[in-house]
Amino acid sequence: MNASSLTDLAYQGILALIEKHRLAPDDRLPGETTLAELIGVSRPVIRQALARLRAEGWVISRKGSGNFLGRPQLHSVPFDPIRNVDEVRAFLEYTSSPIRLSRMITGIRKGTPMRMVQF
Repeated sequence: MNASSLTDLAYQGILALIEKHRLAPDDRLPGETTLAELIGVSRPVIRQALARLRAEGWVISRKGSGNFLGRPQLHSVPFDPIRNVDEVRAFLEYTSSPIRLSRMITGIRKGTPMRMVQF
């Protein structure tokens, strides 16, 4: 397995862990070593996945304290013509994550009233 697919595996594994444990913004994630053991990848791979999650706003790192669930900001999406396959892939990867889709529509915790997010 190449590094990119391992990072994707770790990325999806962390999102699944967040969903399984119903973590809310500001909840602390397990440490890198624990995440690596749970997902079955190395710590450098976990660091790459966490960097991706940080870039997307899903994770916030606090020096000396660890990683915490963030509050990603949703941005409006222009409806321009598709220019290349990479744009389609990026859109599908973003919207296909069950945790993202469920949080965009229903909120962070189960049982919260349905709310729509403005785009």
